[in-house]
This record gives sequence, C-alpha cells and structure tokens, in this order.
Amino acid sequence: PKILALTASPGKNEEKINEICRNLLIEAVEARSREHLEVKSYVKPIKFHYEFVVLPEELENIRGRLVNAIKSRLEILKRDNLVTSTDVSKVSKKALLALQASLQAQMAQQNYEVAHALSICASLMKLTHALSLIESESVTSLKNYFDNLWDESKTSKVRAVKDIVSDFNVRAAYSLTNSALEKNIEHPKLEALKSVVERQVAEKGDCKILVFTEIRTNIQKILATLDDISGL
Repeated sequence: PKILALTASPGKNEEKINEICRNLLIEAVEARSREHLEVKSYVKPIKFHYEFVVLPEELENIRGRLVNAIKSRLEILKRDNLVTSTDVSKVSKKALLALQASLQAQMAQQNYEVAHALSICASLMKLTHALSLIESESVTSLKNYFDNLWDESKTSKVRAVKDIVSDFNVRAAYSLTNSALEKNIEHPKLEALKSVVERQVAEKGDCKILVFTEIRTNIQKILATLDDISGL
C-alpha cells in the first residue's frame, strides 16, 4: 500500500520526523513553506495585533508567592552547582527537563546522593506550571490545578507533591486563589478577549473566529465569558 500523510506539524526535530516515517513506513518527505513557489499564490497574508493586559494586585500577590516558592528551591540547586541562576524568569521547562534527565541518569548509576535534588526538580516542574497558569491562563485553571494537587497529596507518597502542599508560600497562593475567585476576580485576558470578539462581530457579523487555549479547564470559562455577546 502507498501512504500519503499531510500535516502542518510533522515534528519538532529531524529525529522525531524520522521516527514517524519509520512507524508509518514513509520513504520520502516533501516540505513546503509559505514562501514556496508552488503554494505562495494560495497563501493569504497574516496580520498580527497584540493586546497587552496588566495583572491586578490580587493576581500579582498569587504570582509573588509562587515566585518565592520557586526561588527557594533554585537556591538549593544553585548551592549544589546544579543551576547557574536563581532568576525565576530564566527557568525554562526545557532546562528543568534536561536537569531531571541528568539526575535520573545518575540515580540509575546508583548515585543516590542526587535523590533530593531530583525531588526538588520535580517540585519545580509543578510550581513553574502553576506560575504559568496565573501569568497567562486563568485563576480558574490555577484553582483546579491546586485542587488536584491537594487531592493527590492525601494518598500520594510522591515527595514532590508532599513538599509543595506543605510549603507556606504555596499554601498562601492557594488561599489567595480561592479568595480571588470568591471576589469574581479573573485573569484580565478573558475580558480582553471578549472585547476583541465584540469589536470583530460588530464590524463584520458573518466573520469566523478561532479562539485557542492551551489549558482544557479554560474552555468553559471562555465560553461563559463570550456567551452573552450579541450576534455571536
């Protein structure tokens, strides 16, 4: 049989693309960029417009608590020469994954002295995810994440989970998150989204709009935010 596969995202690197080709018995790959002569005349230009929002004080307080929790763990890793900086803004998921892989390899070689560092790394993965939720997603998604962590901690023996739920800064962030939602305070990007959609619908009623979200728990919140827009 002959297989024809079409995709906009074949993989992030050559190794991953080759793995897909092996699995599907694909012998050749053809790639076309937006500027390729065969497709250029069919591609419409894309215009980008950014709407900037400012986090309210309540959300900044939550963010500050999470930053403190992350920073305290980075200081431990820096003391052990496992990271070079305690600047939270410079901590990437990619770097944490690389560190985690390195520590796991050492554990496999029976170097159990890195066990504590490995646990801290696991905590950092969870905390940086929580930070990204309050910075760029929604208070609702952060609350759901905290709820799940607290539920997990009741039965889990994972040290990283126990470490997080016993952290004073994280507990404070959880409390502030619940308090914000009780006051109906949400991430300002939701209202910004509503404003953009309202303008577009008013200007062109038969327009088509795609709203992307990275977090599933945001979907219902987005739908509720957009639900009362006339003509949508």
